[in-house]
Amino acid sequence: MTLSRYSRIGLLLLLAGFFGFGLYLYQNLDTILQHQIRQSLRKFGVEDYELENPRLNQGRFKVDRFWLRGNYENFGYEATATSMEVRYDWRALLTRKVQSVSLSDLDVTVHQTASASDPDTVSDPTDLNIENLLPQKLTSQLPLQTLDIGKWKIDFQPLENRNYTATGKLLYQKYLDLSIKMAMANRNITVVVETDEDNSSIDVNIAMPGTGLETATLFAQVQPIARSKLEWRVEGTLHHNSALDWLQHLSTEIAIPLDIAIPDGFTLSGSSEFKAHLRHPKVLNTAIVPSWSMLRSWDGTIQLTSNFKQLNYPSKIEDVGGTLNASLEFLDGKLHASVEPFEITGGLRSGLLTIPKDAQLWLNWQETVPFLWTSQEPLKIVSEEGKLSGQVGNTRLQLGNTASQFRLEKLGLNVIMTTDEPLSLSTQLTTSFATRLRKQNFPSLTLALQQQGHIEQSSYKLEIIDGDRSLDADLQGMIDLTSGDGSHRLAVQISNLPVLTRAVAPPLRNLGLLSSDLEIDSGSISLESTLNTIGGDTADWAQESRFTVKDVSGTYDEYPFNTLALAAHWTGVQHWKTLQPVELSLNRLDMGFEVHAIEARASLPKATDIAQPALRIDAFSADVFGGQLFLPEQGYWDFSAPSNTLTLQAQQWQLAEIVALQQAEDIQAKGILEGKLPLTVTDGRIVLEKGYLRALPPGGTIRYIANKASRALGKNSKELALALDLLSDFQYEVLSSAVELDKEGNLLLGLSLSGRNPARFDGRPVNFNINLEQNLDPLLQSLRLSDKLTEKIENRLQ
Repeated sequence: MTLSRYSRIGLLLLLAGFFGFGLYLYQNLDTILQHQIRQSLRKFGVEDYELENPRLNQGRFKVDRFWLRGNYENFGYEATATSMEVRYDWRALLTRKVQSVSLSDLDVTVHQTASASDPDTVSDPTDLNIENLLPQKLTSQLPLQTLDIGKWKIDFQPLENRNYTATGKLLYQKYLDLSIKMAMANRNITVVVETDEDNSSIDVNIAMPGTGLETATLFAQVQPIARSKLEWRVEGTLHHNSALDWLQHLSTEIAIPLDIAIPDGFTLSGSSEFKAHLRHPKVLNTAIVPSWSMLRSWDGTIQLTSNFKQLNYPSKIEDVGGTLNASLEFLDGKLHASVEPFEITGGLRSGLLTIPKDAQLWLNWQETVPFLWTSQEPLKIVSEEGKLSGQVGNTRLQLGNTASQFRLEKLGLNVIMTTDEPLSLSTQLTTSFATRLRKQNFPSLTLALQQQGHIEQSSYKLEIIDGDRSLDADLQGMIDLTSGDGSHRLAVQISNLPVLTRAVAPPLRNLGLLSSDLEIDSGSISLESTLNTIGGDTADWAQESRFTVKDVSGTYDEYPFNTLALAAHWTGVQHWKTLQPVELSLNRLDMGFEVHAIEARASLPKATDIAQPALRIDAFSADVFGGQLFLPEQGYWDFSAPSNTLTLQAQQWQLAEIVALQQAEDIQAKGILEGKLPLTVTDGRIVLEKGYLRALPPGGTIRYIANKASRALGKNSKELALALDLLSDFQYEVLSSAVELDKEGNLLLGLSLSGRNPARFDGRPVNFNINLEQNLDPLLQSLRLSDKLTEKIENRLQ
C-alpha cells in the first residue's frame, strides 16, 4: 500500500468521526444540514455509529465515548474515541469545519477485505505532486484548526492474517507533532514527525533500537524552496549485524518477496553512515522516470561511509574487512560518483578458484586464500544522458600468501560507454602483473589493453611485455561481444632469449620445474597465430600458426649446444595438422663427444589431438664420430601408443674418434664402423633390441700401452699378461658389438675381436669374445665401445 493511500484512509477516518459528531450536534438544526452530513458519512463508508453521554453547550460538544464502523474500498474499519471534546462556531459548521478536536484515546482497527486492484488496470498519473504527500498538505485538508490526540492506537490486519500495531500521540495546532511507536519483525520502531511554527519545514526522526546497538536511525528534513522545488536533508546510520538479523525476521513475517535468503554461517558486522542533501521539483513527471531528463531538474549530494569489520559468506569469502567512503553528486543532469582510496582484505575460499586442487597444494595455499584490494586514487564514475564513464587509478589486486601470490599492480582503467543503440564501449587498461611461486619471484609483466567500438563489432589490442622488453606479446582483432564471433591475431616475440632465460630459469630450477641447468647465450623465438571464432564452441573455430626458433646457443645440463633452429607451420585448435613439415636443426651438441649437423623433419599429415599427437618423422640425421647417424626410412611416433620404435643406422664411424674418448688410457685404434640401433620407448623407458656395431673390411688396428697398474696385475696372471702383450699391436680383421638394453636399464654388450699381433706367436690368429653387462646410459655406452675396455678385459682374464 502506498503512503498516499494510508494517508487518505487516516484522513477519511478522522473526517468520518467529525461528521458523526456533527450529525448528533445538529439534530436541532436545519434538516437540510443534517441531510448533507449524513450524505458525507456515507461517502466514507460509515455504516453505524454510537455516542455515549453527549453534552452540548456554548460552542462545545463533549462525549465520553464515540464509536463508528464502516468499509472503504478494500478495507473495513472500526474506531473508538474516548473523552472527546469539539469546539465549534455554528456559522463555521455550515462549511463543515470546527475550531478544535481533542481526544484522550483513539483506538482504530483496520482489516483488509480484498487485494488491491491489478496495477495493470490502473492508469498511473503523468504528474506526481510530492508536496501532496507531505503532512502540511494533509493537515491543511482537515476540517479543523487544532487536533490533539493524547494517545492513539491502530491495529492493522492484512489478508495474510498477521497483525500490526502502532501507537503514539498527535498534536496539530499550526504545527504538527506526531509520534509513532510500532513493532515489526522483532524490532521496535519509533517515528517522530515535527513541523516548524510556520508549517513550512518537516523534521522526521526514525529509530530502530537493537540488541546492544541501534539497528538504524534516520533523520530527514524537507522544506519547500522557491516556488516549485523541495529540499531534503537526510542523515542516517545502520549497524549491519543488527539490520541483517531484522531483515531475516522481516522476510518470514511479511508476505512480500524480499529475496534475501541468507545461508547459515553468514555474518556481517560493522556500520554505515550516510548524509544526503537533495533538491528536486515538487511535481515529478512519472512518464519520464527514470530517464536522464528527470535528472536535469535534480541537484544535490550523497555521502556514504561503510566500515566492514567482518564479512563471512560460507564457502565463498571469510574475514573480509575494510572501510569505503563514497560520494554521489547530481548537477545539471550529470551524476558524479566517487569512492575514496580504500583497502579491503579477506580470504577467498579455494573452491571458487579454477586452479586444480593439486596446483593449490603445490602453491602452499590452504582452504582459504588471502586477498587484498587497495586503491591509492579515487574511483570515479560520471553518468549523463546517453553516456557513462568510469575511472580507476593506481589500484592493486593481490591473491595468495607470502609464499605464492599473483598481483595486479598500478592498475588503471578508463571506460566510456554510450547507451545509444547499438551500445558503444571504449576501454583502456594498464597494469603490471607479478608472480611469486613458492617464494620464487618471476619477472613482472606489463599489460596494456585498448578496446573501441560497438558491442556487436568491437576492435581491441592487448600488449604484454616484460621489464627488460625481451618478451613482447601482441593480441588484437575484432569481436562481437554478444556472440563471441571474431577474428584475432597473436604475435609473440622473444627477441632477447638470454635475458629472459636468466630471469626465469633460476626460479624454475628452484621449484623443481627445470630439472637441469639451462644457460642461453643467444637466440630468439617468435609465434604468429590467427584465430577466427564462431560462438563459444571451439570445434567451430579456425586457427593457423607459425612458430620459429632462431640461432639459439647455450648449455643444458652441462651439454653445450649452438645454433638451434626450429620452424613449424600448422592449423587447428584442438586438433593440429601441419601445413608444411616441422624443421629442426642443431649445428653442434657436446655430450662428452660432439654431434654435428643434427637435422630432423616431422609432420602431422592428419589432424590429430594435440594432447596425444601422432607424429610422422620424415627424416633424421647427425654427424658423429666422423660418420653419420640417420633414420633410413620414415618413422612414426604416436604419443597415445604404449610404445614406439625407431631404427637408427650408423655409417662411416671412425673407431679412432670413439677410442679417443678414453682420455685416461694410452690407446690408439683405426677402423670404420657401421651398424643399426633399434630404439623403442615403452612405459617411459628406452629399450634396445638386437642392435649392433661392426667394423668394415679390411679391419684395422688397436695399440694399447698398458699403464703401471695393468702391468702389475699382469705379473700375477699369465692370461692377462698375454692379452696386454697381444693388444700392444693388434691388427683385427673382425670387430663387432651386439647392443641390447632392457626395461630395467641394463646394457648388454657382446664384444668380439678377431686378429693377430705380427710380433707375437708368429702372427697366429687370436679371438676375444667378451660379454659385458652394466646399468649405463644406453646412448653413451653403446657408442663409446672402448670405454673402460681394458678394465673389462682385465677383469674377465683374472
